[in-house]
Amino acid sequence: WGLNLKDHGTSNPSIAETPFVVGYLARICPEKGLHILVEAFRELTQRLEPNKLRLAVAGYMGPRDRPYFKTIQKQLSTWGLSALLDYRGEVDRGQKIDFLNSLHVLSVPTTYREAKGLFVLEALANGIPVVQPRHGSFPELIDATGGGILVEPNSPSAVADGLHSLLLDSDKRKRLGQQGKAAVHNDFGEEVMAEETLAVYRQFLS
Repeated sequence: WGLNLKDHGTSNPSIAETPFVVGYLARICPEKGLHILVEAFRELTQRLEPNKLRLAVAGYMGPRDRPYFKTIQKQLSTWGLSALLDYRGEVDRGQKIDFLNSLHVLSVPTTYREAKGLFVLEALANGIPVVQPRHGSFPELIDATGGGILVEPNSPSAVADGLHSLLLDSDKRKRLGQQGKAAVHNDFGEEVMAEETLAVYRQFLS
């Protein structure tokens, strides 16, 4: 889980409260749960004025998953929400950091029990809180960083509730982001993780 923290957290953007930008940063595929986030986003637009929201999506998309993404785009079009989607495609490291700093919150509601969740650490390294399903590595990451909230897995409504709660409470959102940023920079840098790994090896070798 060691993260190269160079350039992460160096920006200090002043993001306006509206539009509220919900972000997704992961491979575009069913198992990462973009369709769940899109349905949750639709629920948010039904609770609020749509012009106050944006959905920003970035990540690699292979040929196999292009039909999946086209289905999502068609859904958004059917709902009249196409204009609210900002798809950035695959991003390099610098673009990724810029992307994260344009968000208010990140959510990648995987349908499977994610073992790593590096995108959580990357978001938190920049002070961006997360809304994640309560399974896989996410409970451990949230417990270790204090940088987000957990919701019921495979539930668009639960994701929408989590996003809505952070939209309504900007103080909580900023507090979670600051807690997460401090924890990642203190405990999850690649040098710290390398030292901890070496310590484990030394324990068994001795």
